[in-house]
Amino acid sequence: MSAKERLNLVVSRLAEIDPAARVTRSVRELDHDKHTENGSRIYAVVSAGFPKFAANIPRPAEDAQHEIIILAQQKCLDTATGEQIEDVELEMLDKVKALAQDGFDDMCLLLKSAKGSVQQDHPYAMQACFLMFDDL
Repeated sequence: MSAKERLNLVVSRLAEIDPAARVTRSVRELDHDKHTENGSRIYAVVSAGFPKFAANIPRPAEDAQHEIIILAQQKCLDTATGEQIEDVELEMLDKVKALAQDGFDDMCLLLKSAKGSVQQDHPYAMQACFLMFDDL
């Protein structure tokens, strides 16, 4: 499966897991001005590189480690506390964890790490999830 097909598959699976959210492959859509309604959630799925390819030339070029990042954002109420924002971030992380546990046929998708906003972008909840397809 090509890298583009992988990314599109992640987008469609994440949209199934969190049907109320918008899932895209464009980080530009995370622009705060575009999401002014409280509660609107968006995920941006982007390729972050290929740290390793198969050593054997006869193997397909798709045999690789493919890193992806899922950036999640949701605007909370202006009166939201730090704890409430953090709870939303943890809920978004749970959706990404469900995605990784969902399984991708014969591909292995690993959730490597995640970073929240540490309540620094009020009233936005944000989560950056670092994942890797490992086809080696």
